[in-house]
Order: sequence, then C-alpha cells, then structure tokens
Amino acid sequence: MPSQNMPVQRLKVAILPLDLPCSGPVTHSGEILTTGKSHGKKPDRFFLNDDTDVKKVLRFKYATWNIRGLGEKEEELDKILNENNINLSVITESKKKLQGTKETEHYTIIYSGEDRHVRGQSGVMIWIHKSISNKIDHYKFWNDRVIETRLKTQRGHLTILGVYALTEGRDELNEEFYETLQKILDKVNKNDYIMLIGDINARVGNNRVTNIVGTNGEATLNKNGRKLIDFCTFNNLKIMNTFFKHKEVHKFTWEARGHKPIIDYFITNMKTSKVIQDIRVYRSNEVDSDHYLRCAKVNFPPRWLNKSNKNAPLKQEELFKVRLLNDESIRWLYTQRVKLHLNKTKENETDIEKEWTNLQNIIKSAANESLGTVKRRNRRKYLKM
Repeated sequence: MPSQNMPVQRLKVAILPLDLPCSGPVTHSGEILTTGKSHGKKPDRFFLNDDTDVKKVLRFKYATWNIRGLGEKEEELDKILNENNINLSVITESKKKLQGTKETEHYTIIYSGEDRHVRGQSGVMIWIHKSISNKIDHYKFWNDRVIETRLKTQRGHLTILGVYALTEGRDELNEEFYETLQKILDKVNKNDYIMLIGDINARVGNNRVTNIVGTNGEATLNKNGRKLIDFCTFNNLKIMNTFFKHKEVHKFTWEARGHKPIIDYFITNMKTSKVIQDIRVYRSNEVDSDHYLRCAKVNFPPRWLNKSNKNAPLKQEELFKVRLLNDESIRWLYTQRVKLHLNKTKENETDIEKEWTNLQNIIKSAANESLGTVKRRNRRKYLKM
C-alpha cells in the first residue's frame, strides 16, 4: 500500500501527447480506419497531425435503401447491413404498418407506416446498430413518410430525418409533403448536426448551385428536383451526393425501364457537410429491389482535435482602438484625416472595384493615424477535464 506522504503527481492537461487515442463512439466492428482522400475533396476537413497514431480515426458508415417492401426480408436485411458495417440506415418504402420499435439480431429498428386498414405504399424506418443504440436521445413518428431520431455524438448531437418523398407528377401531395417537412425542420435544434436521408424521388441535375448542388450529379433536372433545390436553398442545406466524383455505376440509385436516375440522397446542413468523407452506391447487395444501397462515410473528429495546426504560431490580430471615438477631439481628428485622404484620391474613377478598394484604404489609413491599433492574441483552447 503506497505511503500517505508520497507526493501527488499533477496532470498538466494543457499539453496533449501525440499518441493520445481518439475517444467517442466506435464502429460496431471495432475497426480503426485511416483517413484517406475522398474524390474531389480535401483529405480531411479537420486538421490531423502527421503522426500516424493521430491520423487513425474512428469512422461511421450510414446508408439509405429503398427495399420495395420489407415483407420477409428482415433477417436478410439485418445480415447485409451488419456485414457492410452500417451503423445507421434509413430504409424507405418498407410498407410496414403502424408505428413502433423492435429489435433484430444486430439492430434496433424505429419504424413509421400507414394505418392498419390502408394498403401499404410508403413507410420509413431507421435501423440503428445495437453498439450505438445507447446514444439515442429521442425519436419521433411524424407520419408514414418522415421519421426523426436524435443521437449523441462526441461533438454534440446528430439529428437524422428519414424521408420518403412522393414520385414526380403528384403536385398537390408534393406541396403538402414539403410544407410538412419544413414545419418539422423548423423544430430541429439548429446547433445539431442535421442529415436528411432517404428516397426523395427528385433529380437535381449537375449544374452548380453554390453550397447547394455540386457538379457530380446526373444531367437530368426535373420538377421535383427544382422543388428540392428551392427547399435546400431556403434552409441552407447541401445535397452531398453531388459533391463526390465517382463512376456512373456508383452514382445512380435506381434502375428500371431503361432509366438510371439518382433519387436517393444524403442532405446535410453546412456544419455536417464538413464531416462527410465520401458517398457512393454499392451494387453487390441484393434484397429483391430495383434500388441500390447508398452509403456515406462520416467522421466525427474527437472533441480535443482543433481545426488548426497546434504547432503553428499563434496569430496576433491588430484592432483599431475605436473606443477613442467617444472623445470629441479624436472624432474631429479622424474626420479631418478622412477628408485629407479623400482629397488626394483620383476623381471620376470608373472601376467600381478600384473605388471600393480606395475607400477601404482611406478608412484604414485615417483610423491608423488618429486611433492607433492594439494587438489581440488568440489563445489556444486546451482539453478541459
């Protein structure tokens, strides 16, 4: 038994060892994957040290699949998702009646369908692997086409909206669907990581819309696609499928009657888009459906991992002493300096950009001469224990 007089060693939490392992949720397979380059994107959105131990991160894998009716496929679907290391999957067109939860061998299922006496044509489910089912914060049954669950992550909360939209040509019902979806989204905590996953039955094309649609989608844009783009633009959401470059066979999610559209999507808010590593279709899995399994690789960096290089020198930002403008004499001096510099500039400037640049320089010069600057040092944030 150690002596009571033995000195206590203090832990310095401000210095983190480079071989400190990442903490937080783990994949159910226990596999640690090394981050790599995703097509058309930077290798990692969050800074990772060059040390190989730190570059190893824990990665999630989410999926969506239209299975054209659950029927007797439950056991087979459980096996396929588990073999593909899927942590969470949104299953659409399940045709399962009523609402509730149940468990399979590997997954906890949350499902929402139509009334018992109505012919099943819709239904949406969220399959959550049992290894992370303890992370469920809550879930809601909105209707037979939208279901919600909220999970705890190592960087906050993740809200998943499982969505199964109506097909093209049903305008009135589509309007009602998007109105309902908007009301649901308005109730979601905007500080969460937010993902809309499922079969949205829309084709958004490949014409770039800044921060909404990328150039790696399909060529076709239909009416439902325009409606989806308008919805995403209004809510500042990003259609992530269109930002990853893959072969055509790894893009389209449905194949029938000679058509090969992309209608199953992962849509996120801007915060979540930074942790999406890759999205593609996996064609080798079969559950008697004309849709293909679409998967997304998601990496939530550990909480202690800063977005910038910890070895980089701290930035010192220079700020004008604007509080001095409260003094009448200083205000007068600043005004005179602005007038002096304005008189020195060329008149009748035709280039609006040059005119704006000149105006910025005048304001900065006058402020620097009359107010002066102060340096503000940005302090590093360390691990809190």
